Amino acid sequence: GNYAPTILLVDTAKKEKLDGLIFADNSGTEVRETNASAVLFVKHGNPPKIIVPSTQHGDILSSITVKAILKISQGLGYDVEVRDVKIEELGEEVRVYRNDAITLKEIAAMAPDRMVISPGPCAPAQAGKS
Repeated sequence: GNYAPTILLVDTAKKEKLDGLIFADNSGTEVRETNASAVLFVKHGNPPKIIVPSTQHGDILSSITVKAILKISQGLGYDVEVRDVKIEELGEEVRVYRNDAITLKEIAAMAPDRMVISPGPCAPAQAGKS
């Protein structure tokens, strides 16, 4: 993908002392990856489950590290799922705004605990401001 629109966001996140960013798909409804790496989720249970966002949409790259983790996890008896992961599954209230339909002042007034930012939709020319 084209990560150029996210450079300022990553810099802002660091200044705000955030641990990182989770990027969503173009619709803002599905988890894709983080600013630093692929993302995976662990669901506790018997057996535990590893969940990884699908790469089938072509907007994130397949990760050699994730493939290795999945193989090792299966060997240790974990269930493994590669599928679309909805943002709602993160367990928080979700509000979606197109990035050119809300100002930074309006976002600040909401005082969000966390933000998920999608650099889409489409090519950078159609993406608005990220």
